Formats: sequence, C-alpha cells, structure tokens
Amino acid sequence: MVEEGAYRQKSNAIGVSWVGDETWTDYTLTLKARKLSGAEGFLILFGRKGGDKYWWDIGGWGNRDHGIEFNRTPVGRHVGGKVEPNRWYDVKVELAGQRIRCYLDGKLIHDETAAGTQRFLALAGRDDDSGDLVLKVINTSADPVATTLSLNGLDRIAPEGEITVLRSDHLDDNNSLDNPARVVPATSRVTIRRTADAEEVGAPDVAPEVLFCWFLLRSVPRSLRPVR
Repeated sequence: MVEEGAYRQKSNAIGVSWVGDETWTDYTLTLKARKLSGAEGFLILFGRKGGDKYWWDIGGWGNRDHGIEFNRTPVGRHVGGKVEPNRWYDVKVELAGQRIRCYLDGKLIHDETAAGTQRFLALAGRDDDSGDLVLKVINTSADPVATTLSLNGLDRIAPEGEITVLRSDHLDDNNSLDNPARVVPATSRVTIRRTADAEEVGAPDVAPEVLFCWFLLRSVPRSLRPVR
C-alpha cells in the first residue's frame, strides 16, 4: 500500500511488485528503500519477462549477505553486508545487455554478467554410506520437458528407483504456518533401463508446475551383484 508517499509492505511476508514494461532491456532502476522490521533486508526486482525475473537480495541469508538471483539461481558471488532498520538506502540497478551492476548508497556492490538462461537443470550425487545415487531435476520453463537421464560409469544399480516430485502452480510458492500443504512431496516408482553403455532413467515429463524432482536410485549390494 502507499502510505505518506512511500510504497509500504504491511505484512511479515515476501511481497512482490514491479514497475515498467517487461520489454525494457537497457535501463537504470533507482529507488530509496528502508527496513522497518524483520530478520532480513529487501528484494529489488528487475529484468522481468513473463514468469522469469531477477532480484537483488539486499541483506539476505540472515541479514549477512547481498546477492543477485535469477529465478532463485545465484548470479555471481555473494557480497557480505547487512541492512540496518529505520535507515533509508539509495538503491541503483544498471542493466546493459547481459551486464548487471548494483549500487548501494553510491557504492558498487555487484558487477556481474548474466549467463544464458538454462531452463532444465540436473544435479547428481552419491550417498557414500549406502552407495545410492540421488538425482535432482528442475524445469524453470513454461513448457514440459520430456527427458531421459543417462548414467555412465556406474556399478550395477537396482532395476527400480524412487522419484519424489514437488509440484505447485508458481516457482515462488512456499509452505507457511497458514498454508503448510501448499507444496507437498509425492513419491512413486521409476524404472531403470540398462543399455550397453549406461543405466537410463526414463523420467516422466517434467512439467512447468513441477518445482523439483528427486530420484533415488538404489545400489545393488555387492553380495547380490552378478560376477562378470
């Protein structure tokens, strides 16, 4: 709401607003911002196109760091810093092509280059104790992604695994005390196919409303593995 000439947040939550047109490219955004209360600072949104957006998180991560994110993915490194309550800050964000420069009280805090947008992301890791392989997958595009995950260089794994899916209508959705079941994990089975060179996971379409997929692939105990 607007109060005494300032746009003011009234609830203790993440409030998202923006100005301008999403067709804008090279421009400078300037404003004054003040924190009245709360554990962290404020988010400055820019570069919005459809459901995609950048933000500068000033005084984030427990009011210890400043950082730029694109759809919650880091852009460059964090810079240490905090936001003091009841103090006005001069904020400026300059966009020139893929270059992003952020200033706080006239001081350059970030000078980063935005990488090309990646819509489908995957990460793998092994549990050293159990030998299980965990794959994490996310789709940030507006369209479903049909994919097969090929796993090279592995020892024998079980013919089935588990897939846990977090699904919601919006990437920014979070659970809260008022709505603790907005994003709920759903677990099912997934089949592992073996080819001459690799194990393959035939993943279902990763739709845009799927926030996160977690595959758990069980390692076959050595005592049960066939002798080659």
